[in-house]
Amino acid sequence: MQIEAIIPLILSIVAIGVSLLTFFLTYRRSRKTEELKLCLDMSSRLDEADNKVLEIADKLIRSNTTDQELRKGWIFNQRMAEMSYLNHWEFFSFLVNTGEIHEEKILGYYKDILKEKVELVFDGYPDVKYNKDYYKEIKKLLKEWDPSYDTTHNEPR
Repeated sequence: MQIEAIIPLILSIVAIGVSLLTFFLTYRRSRKTEELKLCLDMSSRLDEADNKVLEIADKLIRSNTTDQELRKGWIFNQRMAEMSYLNHWEFFSFLVNTGEIHEEKILGYYKDILKEKVELVFDGYPDVKYNKDYYKEIKKLLKEWDPSYDTTHNEPR
């Protein structure tokens, strides 16, 4: 083979390599950006749900009413607000469990927050915490992050 034929071949191979490398780096960066956008949106929704829980709790605490029906209504609203809050964590957990969110720095940020906040709600609702049909994705993620996490789904006696 002549040297004049080898140079274009080498240049073509290098050009293809550079193109593939550029594509890979661009794809990886856009994937990180999309993951970050998703997490920012998730944080915003979690903040809104958390604020709703706190708002209802504040109304319940400030209430001096002895009307049991009114108090039951607020307690029910509090429960629904907290379940809505858990629903956001359930979706986040689903995204992590399916690999849609996998950046270690993002997971590291959310890891302790999820464990703390979810356990706080679970502690108030053992019927939810120990029901194997509720919040499966959260429980799966908690078990993955902390193998000692109780997944027996049996209410303590």
